[in-house]
Amino acid sequence: MLAFLSQQLIDANTQWHPAHERQLESVDRAELAVLDGGRYLHWTHSKEMAESIEQVLV
Repeated sequence: MLAFLSQQLIDANTQWHPAHERQLESVDRAELAVLDGGRYLHWTHSKEMAESIEQVLV
């Protein structure tokens, strides 16, 4: 599983990152990617997200 987090949301809520890490603890193969930006990363960082997804699938 590949999960993306917004750095702005992490900065706004100190529990955001640890909460997502806890959610992924039960997943055998999980990665958490933090990208600079706001809530709508799929609009502003689609290229970076696509590259990360491609790396996971290879």
